[in-house]
Amino acid sequence: MNSLLLLLFILFSLIIIFINNLYLLLSLLSIIIIFILIKKVKIKSFNKTFLFILFIFLMNALLIDIKSSLIISLRLIIMYLLINLLINKIGIISLAKTCGDLFHSKDLYLIVSISLTFIPIFREEIIEIKKAFIAKNFNWNLKNIILNSKLLITILFRNLFLKVDELNKSILAKGYY
Repeated sequence: MNSLLLLLFILFSLIIIFINNLYLLLSLLSIIIIFILIKKVKIKSFNKTFLFILFIFLMNALLIDIKSSLIISLRLIIMYLLINLLINKIGIISLAKTCGDLFHSKDLYLIVSISLTFIPIFREEIIEIKKAFIAKNFNWNLKNIILNSKLLITILFRNLFLKVDELNKSILAKGYY
C-alpha cells in the first residue's frame, strides 16, 4: 500500500511539473485543500513556507511575468501540500522503508531514513546556536548574521560534523558497513 502511495506521489509530482494551465493547477489545489480539510491533516510550518513561496512569486513576477510566476508558485504550494499529505499518511520511517523496498535496496532505506531524520537535527542546531548568541548579547538580525556568517557557519558545521560522527559510530555498532 505504501509503495502504491509513493508511486502515485511520484507520478502526480511529474504531472504537476508539466502542467502549464493556470486553471487546472487551481482546480488541483482546490481538490487537495478539500481533501486536507476532510481528512483533517495538520500542515506543518505553512506560514514560513508561504513567505518563501511569496518571495519566489515576487522574484519571478519581476523577472518573467505574473502568469508564469503564479504557475510556479501554485506548483510549489501543491507540491508542499502533497509532501505533507504523504508524510502524514505514511510517516517518515515508513517512507524510507518504502523507498528501500520499492527499489530493493537496504542502502537506499538507510540513506533516506538518515536524510529525513537529519533535517530536524539541522534545525535544532540552528536554534541552539541562535539561543547561544542571543545569550551573549548578539543582536540577531540580518545585518549581523551576514557580517558574522563565517563564524555562524563554522559553528554550525562543526556541530553537525560531530553529530554525523556520532551517527556513523552508531551505524557501525549496529553492523551496517
